[in-house]
Amino acid sequence: MKRFKAIAIAMSVSLVMSIMSGCGNSDGGDAVNSTAVDSNGKQYVTTEAVGMKDGSFVYPNSPVEFSIMWMYDWWTPLSPLAWGEDDVSRYIQDRFNVKINQSGAEGDPKEKLNVLIASNNLPDVLIMDRGADWKKVIQAGKIVSIDDYIKKYPAYLSKVSEKTLNTYRQDGKIYGMLNWATSENHPMGNGGYSINSKLYKQLGSPKLETLDDLYNYLVKIKQSNIKVDGKPIVPFQGDTRCDSPLDKFVFRSALGDYNPGLNPHYLSNVDGKLTYFLNDPKWVETALFINKLFREKLINPDVFIEKTDQMEEKLANGRVGVFCSGADMVDPVAKGRMSWKAADPEGDYKAIEPFANSGVDSNKVWTSSFSTMGWNVISITENAKDPERIHAYFDWVFSDEGQLITFNGPKGIIWNELDENGYPVFTRSRYEMSTEEQNKVGFETYTLPGFADFVDFAKVAGNKRLPAEKRDWVIEAQSNITWKHSINNTQYEDISPDPSSQEGVMEEMIKQLSDSQFIKIVLAKSEADAKELIQETIKKAYDSGFDKLEVIKNEKWKKNESKMSGK
Repeated sequence: MKRFKAIAIAMSVSLVMSIMSGCGNSDGGDAVNSTAVDSNGKQYVTTEAVGMKDGSFVYPNSPVEFSIMWMYDWWTPLSPLAWGEDDVSRYIQDRFNVKINQSGAEGDPKEKLNVLIASNNLPDVLIMDRGADWKKVIQAGKIVSIDDYIKKYPAYLSKVSEKTLNTYRQDGKIYGMLNWATSENHPMGNGGYSINSKLYKQLGSPKLETLDDLYNYLVKIKQSNIKVDGKPIVPFQGDTRCDSPLDKFVFRSALGDYNPGLNPHYLSNVDGKLTYFLNDPKWVETALFINKLFREKLINPDVFIEKTDQMEEKLANGRVGVFCSGADMVDPVAKGRMSWKAADPEGDYKAIEPFANSGVDSNKVWTSSFSTMGWNVISITENAKDPERIHAYFDWVFSDEGQLITFNGPKGIIWNELDENGYPVFTRSRYEMSTEEQNKVGFETYTLPGFADFVDFAKVAGNKRLPAEKRDWVIEAQSNITWKHSINNTQYEDISPDPSSQEGVMEEMIKQLSDSQFIKIVLAKSEADAKELIQETIKKAYDSGFDKLEVIKNEKWKKNESKMSGK
């Protein structure tokens, strides 16, 4: 997974500051301070402590070694260095007497998990999606409940809301720590629009507020017949990387009453009920608008079949008028603008506010959605010899100090002090360092579990301290545009049936049908044909059993809402 995310509070800022500045604990603590040396020969403070009497919390340092298995076939280590060979892991080892051995599933994760359960050979810790396989391991009695631990160790419970905890409880218990969770106060998301700012100025910088404004602007681009290296500019470029055609465009957001978190389910919330998305008149209007753009050749015609590198090549050469993605607008545009500006100093892209049609509150236009439950879950298995000790270590990582050090390295490498909010004041960018130098520090490699608030707020604070011309484009786009237009979708988490069940197989079939039909709709040769295909698609979906899925998903959604409210 691309880490678009980051982290936030457990130890007080004063404790973080005292540890980072080399100060000992205040009156009566049991800590013994010593020093270790990082790869640059700089000393940093370690604390061999088991308790403090000043109200702050110090974690245990009894020796523990444990194994982590990532249940993904794609997993590879972020760094080629072994444990103890980089600054971060050496800091953890010296201060907490912890040693971690990580591995991936190395093959089909489902098959691997079945073998591990059957042979009772599970690793100490599993990192996996919160889906049917995770529930299977819990039901097999192989996962340790951490309810008692989260009450004893402070960081996790201080950051993860009761609503979020309730949402992923199984049989009333908590079976793991969320990885890259976020608070409700930090909406995350990278969906939205960017415009070719050089072209925009050439064409008179017209108003871009509604979908009608967008349509008129795209017509203007096409009629300008401006070329780059003899090739025409594509007026509108959708994101070719998105698997679902619904995520290649975010036009539906302009009509209001929309949560992108429902896209993977092909649902829309109409009058308080989840129903097939094309039963929503606003989705029908959206589909017809996209069809109009295709018919008038205002969208790249190959968006459903072209390769990612083809899209990136156009962005890098300034051949895109408007770019849009419901998944990640910022990353491809950031890369493209760097290449383009290197060849043309005037070449640039600008993230813009999303479109909002007349009568729609622009502050409630959502081009992204986020879940407070983050990415996946870190669960301790029954095979672990000392599960509480492992949890205590993970809880420290989840704290402000843990996030600070595991993500940014120990003090003295890229930061020396913290600001008034406890965020690091960076002395240099990690991205100015070579890959080898970054590996020697171990940035982010052991940020397990991650908490998005601290990391993201830290990078925003650091970015604001820079002169405007030196600020990071991605951070500016996120903090000023995309995060503001992201809505919480936690209530729609885990509303699908088990993928291996009859209903789960049915859902996958209907998803594939909906994808292929939606492509036919937007590529239809006339609006009349598109309307006919919309009705055909609805009928095919329900003939295939979508009515049963509606019942399941509505029941699970209502159950989620009930769990989140503590009922």
